[in-house]
Amino acid sequence: MDFSLTLDVDANIKDIIYDESTFSALKFSKFFNSLKGKEVTYLLSKEFWLSLSALKSKELALLFYRYTSHYFFSQQEFDGVENQKVLCRCVSYLEKSFFEFLKENPSVKESEISGLIQVGAGCGSCLGDVHKIFTSVRSEEITAFELVIELNRFLVQSNFNHLKIISTNKKTVYLEGQASPEVLRQISEWFLDHPNFDFIISP
Repeated sequence: MDFSLTLDVDANIKDIIYDESTFSALKFSKFFNSLKGKEVTYLLSKEFWLSLSALKSKELALLFYRYTSHYFFSQQEFDGVENQKVLCRCVSYLEKSFFEFLKENPSVKESEISGLIQVGAGCGSCLGDVHKIFTSVRSEEITAFELVIELNRFLVQSNFNHLKIISTNKKTVYLEGQASPEVLRQISEWFLDHPNFDFIISP
């Protein structure tokens, strides 16, 4: 899909090139017109990302996310400076801060992130990157021994006391006991936060 911004010599937004068949509603044309004449750095502001999220178009949010990532941050990995890439523009949350948050809070689930630090709770365009970073950090950190400890805590808190962890074999955890479809669903969801591991339940 064609999407780009043209800027004048002062780096103000001159025009926006977009697919008119996709964004034909009046609310989109009003939004695009409101950007003309503004400095391109306005795209980094919380005000911009909140107004974008109000349009409720994840497709448009993703296009702007990609544009701003390329325009403002594409050269950083070659600059030899500390990575300061913005992960969530709606709340101006840095990737670096997100890595630190995950390492300092090893028990936090992916589904709890938006409620705790608001990352991904706005336009949603950063959710793909949030998932990639979360999966990467969790897969690097946790060992099979640590996983068993966390899983046992989850089973106790969920009142699944009829299930017992009997052994582990590399990346597989073996449990014993009767599991209803609902229990299987909840355990499967728990393992989604630990994608490098799997489980087998024997009656």
